[in-house]
Amino acid sequence: MDRDKILYSIKEALGILSDDRSFDLPDSLIMYEYEIARATFIEQLYSKGGRYNDVDLLQFVKVTLEQTNNTPCPNVPSRCKILRSKEPLPSSFIYVHGRSLIDNVGSSNPLSRGFEVIEYNRVRDIRNTERIVKNKVSVFVLNDYVYIFGDNNPSLVTMNEVVVSGIFESPDAVMQSGSCYENCNNYPMKNQYHTYVMEMIFNKLISKLSIPKDEVNDSNSNVQMQAQAPAKKQKASND
Repeated sequence: MDRDKILYSIKEALGILSDDRSFDLPDSLIMYEYEIARATFIEQLYSKGGRYNDVDLLQFVKVTLEQTNNTPCPNVPSRCKILRSKEPLPSSFIYVHGRSLIDNVGSSNPLSRGFEVIEYNRVRDIRNTERIVKNKVSVFVLNDYVYIFGDNNPSLVTMNEVVVSGIFESPDAVMQSGSCYENCNNYPMKNQYHTYVMEMIFNKLISKLSIPKDEVNDSNSNVQMQAQAPAKKQKASND
């Protein structure tokens, strides 16, 4: 979706497109509330069996790597070669049932196969059982840093950057970062999901608007709220 269209539709529903009260709702605040609700909606949708990592919700980030040791990630066996992103990701991933919604980590070549993505707590199991497969490369994210490790894999010697894709908590932060890799002007949201997210934030945004003054000096209130809640729709499909 187009970010400007998202903002326009929200302001239209609130009735502030040509209203001074719009100054009480800067775009940054609207998008902040929108992204919190979006993350909650996606968590709920996927918790009920929705399809993981829908392409319309994905974003791509290119990260530069540097060599490190296992001090920041002690679960990784010390004999492994470890690479870490020089900078943290511009946003955390959304998590569902303890699983981050990472789609893929690999080279920028679309034909190349991505590395195995695991959660950091699984690294402890690998360490305890010493089940490090030779030449295998695995990836995890810890404190928003990307870690890549393996045992005697020659590709780790020359690897200096990777592309990470997934569903992030803050698409705005990703879009505005210098590390955004593809479709950086497209906000990752489906049209059919957008209406539900608008419903989730409508009352909260209304409460943040200044109450307009009644300029008529009589005993009646001549103020009418312009905002109307978005029309209800049928439940979102998991398809």
